[in-house]
Amino acid sequence: IQNINQYVLRIDERLGDKDTLTGRWFKDHIDYVPQNPAGNLLGYQSGYDQPVNNVMIQETHTFRSNLLNQASFTFSNVPTEKIFTSDSPNAASFGVTGLWLPTTKWIQNIGISGAFSINGGAKGPFNNKDYGFQDNLSWVAGRHNIDLGMSYDHSIVNLGDQYLAQGQFNFNATSTNYSLASFMLGYMDNFHQGYGEFKNNRNNFWAFYFNDSFHATRRLTLNYGLRYEPYTPWKEIKGRVEVFSPANYYAGVQSQKFTNAPPGLLFPGDKGVPFSGVRPNYTNFAPRVGFAYDLTGSGTTSIRGGAGFFYDSQTAGVINNRFADISPFSPQVSLSPAPGPFSDPLRGYTG
Repeated sequence: IQNINQYVLRIDERLGDKDTLTGRWFKDHIDYVPQNPAGNLLGYQSGYDQPVNNVMIQETHTFRSNLLNQASFTFSNVPTEKIFTSDSPNAASFGVTGLWLPTTKWIQNIGISGAFSINGGAKGPFNNKDYGFQDNLSWVAGRHNIDLGMSYDHSIVNLGDQYLAQGQFNFNATSTNYSLASFMLGYMDNFHQGYGEFKNNRNNFWAFYFNDSFHATRRLTLNYGLRYEPYTPWKEIKGRVEVFSPANYYAGVQSQKFTNAPPGLLFPGDKGVPFSGVRPNYTNFAPRVGFAYDLTGSGTTSIRGGAGFFYDSQTAGVINNRFADISPFSPQVSLSPAPGPFSDPLRGYTG
């Protein structure tokens, strides 16, 4: 069952002969109802609560007939919460003992290879926000059409996910030659559990550009410009970042921040390790050039070409998601085979 409510509000206002103001608010609330049908665990399913908001405000100012400026502000908020029914079971509901389990009950994953799985997945929350500002100045000067502008985005990713906290229980045919028999006997092939995924990422994305479309002749138009887009790494505000250096590993250099870490594995606070794990790059200048030529002068055939440098500078926030899954920020244990049966997976485990 999915309930989706969408609202759009838009306002356009002329503020005089030279100014126009536009505002837009878009709301998209998705409610995906969790399921736990009585007597049918195969119908078990998590739900979603996702109230999305997107706002844009734009102002256009005409200085004169050949000079115009357009500025806009944007805001996007995408909070996502995984939800489960109030009577949701967890592994302890089936008699599993010996595990640390979160207070909130849900099933992470119980999978029987080739047969079925009961999967509630990760819980969340997963919250993303973005604040943006863009400005573009357009100027027509004789045979030149010039654009000069910039953009700025401040991005936020907050992850408080209890991934793997309820444990993953996997069964296959290794022990019995029949996966369902392994399940009935409680013989697990693999048990995997973690403390959760947590990160608080921030980043600022800047870009500046200049472009000129020059009508060199009636038949030839030249385009040339320059874009500057510095690269800045995501900043995990609590320093949950790791750097592995092969040179330090061979030299036996150990972290002074986490002294139990193996050689070569260093962290923010250790010598030579930037807080974000990697350093920014402020040399991303990207020139572009192009042309369009009317081959016959009749407007029926044209030749176009161009070249440029391009940088993929807006790195996705998930690029350092792996840090949220590893020690010391999120301890995890993966046992294959599990030392104990389904009812007591950690029986005899001393790790």
